[in-house]
Amino acid sequence: MQETELESLPRFYSEETDSTNEDAKRYFQSGKGSTALFVANRQTAGKGRRGRQFYSPADTGIYMSILLAAPEDLEDAVCITTATSVFVAEAVEAVTGLSLSIKWVNDLFYNDRKVCGILTEAVWGTEEGAPAGIVVGIGINLCTEEFPEELADIAGGLNVREKGIKERIIDEIVRRILRFNGNRTDRTYLEEYR
Repeated sequence: MQETELESLPRFYSEETDSTNEDAKRYFQSGKGSTALFVANRQTAGKGRRGRQFYSPADTGIYMSILLAAPEDLEDAVCITTATSVFVAEAVEAVTGLSLSIKWVNDLFYNDRKVCGILTEAVWGTEEGAPAGIVVGIGINLCTEEFPEELADIAGGLNVREKGIKERIIDEIVRRILRFNGNRTDRTYLEEYR
């Protein structure tokens, strides 16, 4: 991947949104483009798997979604969540030195606490039966300390607060996803995933 691809990626930042995944889908449906990054400081309706909400308080986490054009081969689309789990773990370690573990396909843990969730969604176009875009949503608890009662025994934070750390981690994640997006048949991430 060329560094210019990272630099030219359209980026949209908001102080508050319902969901960065929804921002990405709205952008795609508006016809403005098929690749972009959406980041929010707070989500009021962050999304998790199976309709669950992803707790997204202000100032304590990374809440981001990257919109990508759907691959021609749907098998490549299925791999994006697994690949992103590896890329997030690599990016966090590269920036903070902290080592995360992957549980199942879309949850990342640190000190036996869930600190990251990934939700990949298809965006449907005008052609029946074929997704036209893929949205990869990533939520990371950087320094979240207080959680709702139902999450208190499961969720945790990385306890990292350095200035500029969000931006550095986001860039590392996006760089890896764009590289993978340019060559979706590359399965070298699977060894790290296993």
